[in-house]
Amino acid sequence: MTDRRAFLGLAALAGGGLVFARRALTRDVPVRALNANKFDASGGVRPFAGNTVICHLDQQGENTAAFDTLLDIYREAKTHAFARRLALLPPSSYHMTVFGGANDQNRGPDTWPADVPLDAPMHECSRILGERLRASGTYRVAPICMRVDTGEPPSDDAVFRVRLLPADAAEAAKLRDLRARLAKVFAIHRADHETYTFHISIGYWLAPQPPNEVADFLHAFARWRVILAERCSQIRLGTPEYCTFKDMYSFHREFYLPS
Repeated sequence: MTDRRAFLGLAALAGGGLVFARRALTRDVPVRALNANKFDASGGVRPFAGNTVICHLDQQGENTAAFDTLLDIYREAKTHAFARRLALLPPSSYHMTVFGGANDQNRGPDTWPADVPLDAPMHECSRILGERLRASGTYRVAPICMRVDTGEPPSDDAVFRVRLLPADAAEAAKLRDLRARLAKVFAIHRADHETYTFHISIGYWLAPQPPNEVADFLHAFARWRVILAERCSQIRLGTPEYCTFKDMYSFHREFYLPS
C-alpha cells in the first residue's frame, strides 16, 4: 500500500508541479539567495539570532511518531548525492513555527517590532517581546493538531520542508486567531501574514541541484511525505513556546505561552 500511494504521490508531482519544482531547484540562483546568511558554502551554520513562537516536535511520550519518522528521513537523506548541496538541520531542532518573531539580520518595517528601535540589540528586543508575552494573558490553544499537506509539490528553492495544514476548520480558526493575537503583541505584521504556510524544516539548500539530483530528491520527497502522512494522520503539538536562538541549529525555550 505504501508503494502504491508513493507512486500516486509521484504522479501528483507530474506535469506543471514537477516542472515548476525542477526549475526552482535548478535555476541559476546566487548562493547568497540560497541561505548563505544562515550557512556557509560547506554547510557550516552561521550566526543568525532572533526570537520566535514555535512548537517543538515531541521526542518522548505518546506523540513521537512524527519525530521518529522525520528522524528516519534525516538518516536516509544523508545517503543521497543531493545531501552534498543540503545543510540538514539537527533533528533535535525540529519544530513548527506558529509565529516568526524578529531576527538580527532582517530589520525592516514588516519584520521588526514597530515600537522597538531598529538598532536595538537582539537580546534587548527578545527581552521586550518576552515581557509582553508574559503580560498578554493566557493562550489556551494546546493541543494543536496538524496534518501533512500531501497536495503541494516541493517547489521552494531554498528550504527542504514538509508543509502542514490544520487538521480541520476548528484548528484553522484557532491558529488564525492565535497568529493575529501574536502579531499585535509582537507589533509585527508581515506581508505574508495571511498566506503563511505552516511547515517543518528539515534542511536548507546551499546551491542549485543538477537534474539527476533533482529527480532523485523529488522521488525521495514524494515517498517520504506519503510515509509521514500514513504514520501520522494527525501531528499533535503541545503548548507553543517562546524561544530565542543564535542560529538555525537550536531553539531555546524561554517559556511556554501562558495558559
